[in-house]
Amino acid sequence: MSNSDEIRTPIVEVWRNVLLVSIVGVLDTNRTKILTERLLDQLVEQEALVVILDLDGVSVMDTLVAKHVINTIKTIKLMGPEVIISGIRPDVAQTMVSLGVNFDVETFNLLRRAMEHAMNILGLKVVSSK
Repeated sequence: MSNSDEIRTPIVEVWRNVLLVSIVGVLDTNRTKILTERLLDQLVEQEALVVILDLDGVSVMDTLVAKHVINTIKTIKLMGPEVIISGIRPDVAQTMVSLGVNFDVETFNLLRRAMEHAMNILGLKVVSSK
């Protein structure tokens, strides 16, 4: 994987046991394979209990991309962590419905909402300061 691919798909521990994967650009077969391998290594290393896949930067959502995302979700779930998807834009939601795609995980349009849900999964309470 080139450095630009690592930059386009960072895997970040945003909270203890919570990983965020921000996917930007085109998600093809080769990139998905490399991303999944990197992610599995991080799952073990960080002892992740929750993985948030942020799709806000995915440029195209077609049947092939949806299949890659579904396979990544299945692989993560086999390792144990809960999976949350964030960044579902209106055009992506419409495409997913028209394609009959069901990721079978919690989905949110905003990363903030996905993070709140991750905290709930961990038994933590998010309190607004306002």
